[in-house]
Amino acid sequence: MDNQFIRRVSGVFSTLNTPFTLFDANGRLLYGSVTQTLQPPVDLPFDQVYSREGAVYYKADVGHGCILMTPDAPHAPDSLKMAAALLQALFPPEGSQDANTGYQQLFQGTMSLAEREALIEEYRIPREAARCVLLLSAASQVPKPVESILKTILPIDQGDVLVSMNRHSAALVKALPDSAAAEELSEYAAAMQETALSEEGLSLLIGIGDTVHQVNDLQKSYRQARLAVDIGSVFHPHRSIFAYRNLLLERFLAEVPLETASRYHGMLFNRKTARLFTDEMLDTVNMFLEKDLNISDTARQMYIHRNTLVYRLEKIQKQTGLDLRHFHDAITYKLLFELKKTSMLHSDADSTSERK
Repeated sequence: MDNQFIRRVSGVFSTLNTPFTLFDANGRLLYGSVTQTLQPPVDLPFDQVYSREGAVYYKADVGHGCILMTPDAPHAPDSLKMAAALLQALFPPEGSQDANTGYQQLFQGTMSLAEREALIEEYRIPREAARCVLLLSAASQVPKPVESILKTILPIDQGDVLVSMNRHSAALVKALPDSAAAEELSEYAAAMQETALSEEGLSLLIGIGDTVHQVNDLQKSYRQARLAVDIGSVFHPHRSIFAYRNLLLERFLAEVPLETASRYHGMLFNRKTARLFTDEMLDTVNMFLEKDLNISDTARQMYIHRNTLVYRLEKIQKQTGLDLRHFHDAITYKLLFELKKTSMLHSDADSTSERK
């Protein structure tokens, strides 16, 4: 039990008429004063009262267990149970706001090994469990911190922790069964989005990090969730849920150096092709790619004649040499087109650095 909890116990128990002494589950004195060396019954079952040598003991299921003692008296058992209830109320449950700072520091990853171990112990963060981090970011300005909005409307399951990162974002450490699939997390994220929008009018961008099993890997899952939002919102501006594991191509393109990205993008999209690649033409090609190069589905989706679509594709082939009806040329177009968004990511990073 941490020092903060002991200070709370001291502040409350000191106001009571009945004197109480508190030991941890191993018999170590935490609070109170005794005139002789006492060894409390550490093997005492939970919720059991035991009398010995003028003292009454009671083992409370608080934290990892603790033992209360008071002088033997007619109402001692009832007094001990009342004190145990007070302890339960004082003890911060796992995942409470008291752990917010601990998880923030864990995500930042700037601590030494000894500091991290002390933090894990102080905030009782489980060392081994299947978890992932979801970053919940407000898509627009909010009247109060996102975390304070979400904690009133979202059902937080046992083992989950909602952490305030800043005014506009919060991180949810989600406890998972080992069999949880990525699709289930996306469905869960969509349900959170719907609840936040319907209850508070809050639009959320949600990044989903990979599932990890060790406490030291939570930092990695958090960074993945944050990167998923940063990259996903640029490459897929019409989406709002981004799973890190599903952004493999986008992550690769994001790492292409700015100069290289600009040079290769300009090989296809330049002054000579500006008249060709109008907004209408770009929409047509993007829909054609989205429909897996299916001419009939694309024409039907865009409400245009099949021959009109073929004409546009042949026009691109004539001026650029790329026949988008073939996979190799289609993927070449796709990569060169998406490189423009890589430039946007570099610009956003530069702007963030300047603000800092």
